[in-house]
Amino acid sequence: MHFSSILPPKLYRSLKLVKQASDSLKKFDVRHNRLRTLSGIIEANKRYGYNTDEYFLFHYDSLSDDQRMSFIGDAERQRISETLNDRKGLDLLSDKWSTYNKFNNFFQREACLLMGGGKSDDYQTFVDLLSKSGELILKPLRGSLGAGIQIVSSYGFDSIAIDELLKKYPRGFIAEQLIKQDARMASLHKESVNTLRIYTINYNNKVSVLHPLIRVGRGKSIVDNAGGGGIITACDPETGEVYKAVDEWGHIFEKHPDNGNQLIGFKVPRWEEAYRMAEKLALHMPGVHYAGWDLALTEQGWVLVEGNPRAQYLFQISEGKGFRDELRQILQMYGVHNVV
Repeated sequence: MHFSSILPPKLYRSLKLVKQASDSLKKFDVRHNRLRTLSGIIEANKRYGYNTDEYFLFHYDSLSDDQRMSFIGDAERQRISETLNDRKGLDLLSDKWSTYNKFNNFFQREACLLMGGGKSDDYQTFVDLLSKSGELILKPLRGSLGAGIQIVSSYGFDSIAIDELLKKYPRGFIAEQLIKQDARMASLHKESVNTLRIYTINYNNKVSVLHPLIRVGRGKSIVDNAGGGGIITACDPETGEVYKAVDEWGHIFEKHPDNGNQLIGFKVPRWEEAYRMAEKLALHMPGVHYAGWDLALTEQGWVLVEGNPRAQYLFQISEGKGFRDELRQILQMYGVHNVV
């Protein structure tokens, strides 16, 4: 029997919050003033809607009341995304295979779908694409934060390997050809595809492109997600130059901690092309009024990695400032009120 079924709802929520706060204390390695910090986390949740990690990510203790209010917490961000985007867009972009089919021209690489209990021709399509490509990257159909992503090689691959994959992905997976990224982006961290995240808000065929950032992998990770230990940057929107780099543990970097390569001052190549692509993506599906687009740079130009209609406001972490007033102003410019 689950506790939620026997405890009063208010008590259950309080106990759950304390448990999550305790987990955050461990994650951020808080060793002193733990009770005071725990109390602050709970206050941040109740007064401003922050989740327990956001107490640390937004540097709650160093903020004034007005600054605390300016940050949009994760729960509120989810609500805003659900309000701005229609159900069709939310569902489509939450499914990687549907996204691939809808935005096929932006991907510039082959992919296939393999479902658990799929047809024999699905297996053959996958095997043929793997044989043709040598390697494929596999992604769960509905996943986030880089969870469940892996690369498979055609070397030694057989029916037993397929069975093992289907056990790992019981709801199926999408298999894509690997992205060969531009050498300049690869120089930041060669093990991962280092993506450019661009946020867009669009109404009436007009698009605001805002808060670009690149995400850079760490260690041997093949993904660049901040939740997986990656680095989040802040980029000058005019030039594409990185002016700040942090991670989710509050560390600030000038150079990559693993390879020593310069982060601050790095200029993202083909910057204007990325902006133009983001505008096209935003207008490709009118019901999606807000999204975060992840782009990768190849030698031929920018390609789409994925679109997220509930994209986290990662720039609040890297830039160290809240998004509320800016978002309200942008929406009001488009005649959208009472959302933020």
